[in-house]
Parts: sequence; C-alpha cells; structure tokens
Amino acid sequence: MKKIVLLIAILLAFIPVYCQQKVKLDPFFPKSIYTPQISIEIRPIETVRHHNHPVYLFTVFFPEFLYVKNIDEKELIKFWDRVVSQDACNGTRIFVGHSSWSSKYEPWIIKPFLKDENGRYILPELDESIEDFINPEWKSMLIRRLKILRDREIFRSIDLWDFCQMHYRDNSSWNSHWLKQIDDDPYQAFNIYSDSFKYVEKFTRYIVGLIWEEEIKYIRPDWNTSLGFCPGNETPPIKEWNDRILEIIDEEVERITPGVQMYRWQKMNSALPHLSLPLGIDDKCLYQLHQIDSLKTYNRLKNQIVMRRFMASLDGARNEEGNYFLIEKSEALRLINQIIIDRNFGLELRVGHGEEGLLPSEENNWMYNLNVVDLDTAIAVVKEYKKFIK
Repeated sequence: MKKIVLLIAILLAFIPVYCQQKVKLDPFFPKSIYTPQISIEIRPIETVRHHNHPVYLFTVFFPEFLYVKNIDEKELIKFWDRVVSQDACNGTRIFVGHSSWSSKYEPWIIKPFLKDENGRYILPELDESIEDFINPEWKSMLIRRLKILRDREIFRSIDLWDFCQMHYRDNSSWNSHWLKQIDDDPYQAFNIYSDSFKYVEKFTRYIVGLIWEEEIKYIRPDWNTSLGFCPGNETPPIKEWNDRILEIIDEEVERITPGVQMYRWQKMNSALPHLSLPLGIDDKCLYQLHQIDSLKTYNRLKNQIVMRRFMASLDGARNEEGNYFLIEKSEALRLINQIIIDRNFGLELRVGHGEEGLLPSEENNWMYNLNVVDLDTAIAVVKEYKKFIK
C-alpha cells in the first residue's frame, strides 16, 4: 500500500513539469475552447508551408483598436469573433499612439499618461522609471485588447508611432499630445539628437518591453507568428530615426529573450521613396498604394524593389476627388492574385476603417461602426487566397 501511495505521489509531482513542457511547445498556449481561431490553412505559420514565407491578409483594418474607450468590449469580442468565424483575415495593423482625424475623437481616447489639476501631463524625468507614470487604465486596456487578437490567432503588426497625430495639419492631435510638453515642434521627435527624441526612445523601449514580456507568457519566443513591431505610420522620411527605432526594438527583444529576432515592419509610402528597406531578412516592408488603379500602381512598384518582397497596402487610397475610397471587390481579387503569383507577403485593405458612417460623430460610436462593417470584400480576398493552397 505504501508503495502505491509513493508511486502516486511521484506521478503527481511530475504533472506540473509535463504541463510546463507542453506550454513551451505550443505557440498559442493557453487557448480557451470557447475562443474561435482562424482556419488552420490561413494562419501565418501555416502559409509558410506553401510559400516558404508567411502571407499576411490584413483585410480588416481597425488601427484605433488599442486606445478607443467608448466601446463595449463584449461587443468588440463579438466583432472579432465574426471576423474569425468568416475567415475574413489572418492579421491586422494597429497603432499604439492615438490618431485624431477629428477633434471629436479626443473624449473617446485613453492616453498613456495622466494629467495634473492644471491639465498638464505628468511625465517622468529621463532618469526616472516610466512605469511609475503610465496611466494604469491605458496599460490594462492595451494588454487586454492585444490578448483578444492573440487568442484568435490574428497576427498583429503594431505601429509604435503615428505621424498623423504629430503634424501641423488641422486634423492632427498634436496640441493634445504628451510630447508637445517636451518641445513645441513635432519634428524634433524625429531628430535623434533632440531632447524630444530621448522621450521617444524611452517610451519606445517601454512599450516594446511591455508587449513582448506579455506575449512570451503565451508563445514560444523563437517561434513568433503572433506579432511584429513597426517604427511608425507615415512618419517623416528620416533614415536615422527609422534605423534607430529598429535598433531599439532589437535591443529590447534581446534584453528579454536573448538570441531571438523579432519580426520588424516598415511602413512605406510615396513620401518615403529613399528610406532604407528593412534590415533583416525576415523583416516585412508594407508599401502604401495611393492611386485608384491599385494593380497598375502595384506592378510599377514591384519593378522598383529589387530582391525584396513586400506587402501592398490600400491605407490612404484616394479617388479622383481626393477622398478616401474602398477598393472594389473585383479589383481586390485581381490584386491578391498578382500578389500571390509574385510570391509577395500579402495585402492590406481598408475594410472596417473609412467606410461611410465610420468616422465618429455625436450620433454614433465605435460599436455602431463595427456592427455595420461590410466584410464581403475581405472574405472574398481570403477565399481567393485559399485557391492557391489547395
């Protein structure tokens, strides 16, 4: 009897060790059996088998996902469950920094730093820990919402800075940006020798570390198909700044998980023709196509990029009147066909952002906007892609 009891005790002692080993082997552990995941065949990790590189279908675009607060998160989860259940995408691009295309955004945005009684941000000194000054509501929401996408195996390309919030145009949110307290000139944030950039570096290190340390609780860090970092969205064409942000990403990832290389992205557009392409062989380059004839623009662009795959983006696409527009389904299908033939990295659409009624107003909110999103084109693009892997 004593031998049986001893044997049971030994077996129980090994259960935690066995479970711990299983955690390391599963890149998406743990999963809830109630959480839907995208189809196996379109997961980035699976597309490598068919193309020798991952293919990203960023066909649902919700850049404000991490910082908009006037939204019921239960309904938000239902939205992403709808996206997943219909195989509408396998990844999406999201911004850490808030972007205000309208002053009406401001009451709906959670900022990374709190304000004092005089309405000024409470910022750390350069030699102080940034963690002690971060808005806890902002931090908890960022971690929580990143998890919503990770649980559904949706790849996240995370833009660390967004110049749409930092320029002088009327629709910018620079006047409410915390960096404005350091220097009134937004372009100093892109001068790597300025005091403003010292805070850019401090915050970049913090956010990369925060996200990556949270991520490796659930994935194998040497098998990362769940997220990647991009220096910024539509940032000025300053090579020194871009290269330094990429270095910071590498340094923080190396600090947390030595020997692991992070996926890094670069967002390119017509304003950035001479900016260096991504440095690492596994880095991704996302090129923005502005013109109406996206296929013609894509074909011209691919001939300009030698020996480098890239991902085509329709963020910022405008019609002849200069207004944002959503690509026709037929054009999107022609585009994804050519992208796969060229063995490129994928396609980003604007489905979910910029549609009629999607910008905030006093009469609606983000939940209404998400409920009216038409996923038809996104679903069609993914179906078209599946034809290549059967």
